[in-house]
Amino acid sequence: MLYTVGEMAKRLHVAPSTLRYYDKKGLLPFVQRSKGQIRIFREEDYRWLQLIHYLKQAGLQLNDIRELVHLAIQNTHSATQRFKLLLKQLEIVRQQEQELEETDEKEL
Repeated sequence: MLYTVGEMAKRLHVAPSTLRYYDKKGLLPFVQRSKGQIRIFREEDYRWLQLIHYLKQAGLQLNDIRELVHLAIQNTHSATQRFKLLLKQLEIVRQQEQELEETDEKEL
């Protein structure tokens, strides 16, 4: 099944402008376009967009997400590079967690 920007945005519970912004920033190299240059989303694009959403929730910057998407699309031999990017973010989240715990302890 094919979806327009508006239809896909509705499925993802985001504004259509969000998907256009992601496309402009290079996060959606997999999205096809019609002859009239209208974005056409497929069912498998929905899974990619969900992944992008989860990566954003994990705190990854758009540049890192773009790199992960491009590496994943290029080939399966980039798993080590993708893993390193995710490990880097995990360390950032752990550091933030530690800082929050220290702040919480100071307030008690």
